[in-house]
Amino acid sequence: MSISNNCTEICDQLHQMYAEGTSDIILEEYEIIQYLLNKKYAASNIDIWHDDFKSIWRWYADIDIID
Repeated sequence: MSISNNCTEICDQLHQMYAEGTSDIILEEYEIIQYLLNKKYAASNIDIWHDDFKSIWRWYADIDIID
């Protein structure tokens, strides 16, 4: 898996439900979905972009807790 726990932030409070992170390599949406599923979250509105200033890949996803 190309997603690292130490490069990821998950906010799961009622007023903030999102996850975001960085990677040295480009990620596919299914990798983010699988990573968050393993943490018991469903992902939606996934966005992946390259940060040209820092030369890293960034990602963002809205999340819901899976019961």
